[in-house]
Amino acid sequence: VSQSRYRSLKSESNPHVEVTKREKGEDYTAWVYAIAESINNGIFTSIFHFKIPPGIQYDEHKQKVRAKQDELTAKFVDWCRKNKGEELQKIYNRRFNSAVIPNWDNSAPKNLKEILKAAGMTGRLNGVKKFIDVFVQEDGSVVQEERIVEDGVLWVDALRPYQLDAIWRMATQPCNGLLGLEVGLGKTACGIATAMLRRYFKTSHSTMVVVQKSTLLQFDKTFREMFPTAKVLCVKSNDMNQKSRQSFLAKAVLWEWDAIILTHDNFQAIPVRPETNRVYIQKKLDLIEFEMMSIESSGEVSHKTKARRGNYVLKRLEAERDRLTEHLRKLEKDRDGGIRFEDINPSLLIVDEAQKYKNNHYASKIQAKGIGGTQSNMAQDLDVKLGFLRETRDNPNFLLFMTGTPEPTNSIAGVYVFQMYLHPEELEKRGINTFIVTGK
Repeated sequence: VSQSRYRSLKSESNPHVEVTKREKGEDYTAWVYAIAESINNGIFTSIFHFKIPPGIQYDEHKQKVRAKQDELTAKFVDWCRKNKGEELQKIYNRRFNSAVIPNWDNSAPKNLKEILKAAGMTGRLNGVKKFIDVFVQEDGSVVQEERIVEDGVLWVDALRPYQLDAIWRMATQPCNGLLGLEVGLGKTACGIATAMLRRYFKTSHSTMVVVQKSTLLQFDKTFREMFPTAKVLCVKSNDMNQKSRQSFLAKAVLWEWDAIILTHDNFQAIPVRPETNRVYIQKKLDLIEFEMMSIESSGEVSHKTKARRGNYVLKRLEAERDRLTEHLRKLEKDRDGGIRFEDINPSLLIVDEAQKYKNNHYASKIQAKGIGGTQSNMAQDLDVKLGFLRETRDNPNFLLFMTGTPEPTNSIAGVYVFQMYLHPEELEKRGINTFIVTGK
């Protein structure tokens, strides 16, 4: 540990904590053995994983350190089993191991293609297209092969078995979903077919699709190509400027559409009612207060001097609280009428390239690569609108994320952010209502 952190830990009045600090020039291997000896003597109640420092120069020393790391891990596991094993096992199983995840492989009914045709998927491919097929070998390895589909082939006949499984799952499962297919594996076709199949089953009355600006026209073209009779409203370049925005939104509300296609910026430009914003911001402020209290109670802030000891997490929470408070004050001046997101009220929201919304609020000492922990305006806007849909929906399947990077930044923080969008109620059931708990 650093000098400042060492002094901080030593100053805590906790008789169960013992800190070992390596002195300058001290041998790393001897230092690790000193830690192990402390654990053997029963001084430690917690053990933290640490990386092998780059200062170790000899392979022999590195092997000793690795061996000692394995030994420390084994001792900690044994301690858990002897002292808290049954209790921890019951808590874990009750919270995290009580649900059986269905296997959706080969779950699509044999007549799904006929059902899709009945739903309007009668279009043909316009031109020769390249697709990528995915095969799982007997040994579990995944093989990808390029496939050429000739001009004029029915779209429904071009769908592969894994796509049919994905469409069936996203259209029928009783919860929100994430479609994490890599580029070339057919996310667009799966998302479009899911929307129209939901429409056919009457489990949704309208779909709003949010895509990248660069793929807007291609998405619209593919939608109309797959479902020639579908009623699709696709935003144009000048539809969402200040003068014509209300006219476009009125068209979206007053006419009956199978799908409304927007870009990420267009979606963010659709306003919500002030009362919806107030409810959301107040919940966030309550959560931030809880997170700050959790940090203070964990000893990160001195109860004597109230000094933060350089706690950047607390500083970030205070900045986020101030930002939301200022936003709440500005809402008092919102007197604009007109059509809002609540008036459009889509029953299914499909968000393509969902990783763009990864910068949502979370509080933790974990440094997640690519996620700042401070909520972006883009992420806040999506969170507010999802909060409204969540409160007004009887059907829990109202959101479909599509992305080629289903775990943004490849970190636990990225997984937590996506789970908060898709299944916040499930996290609350398991006592994970804040990332401080998840990170620990």
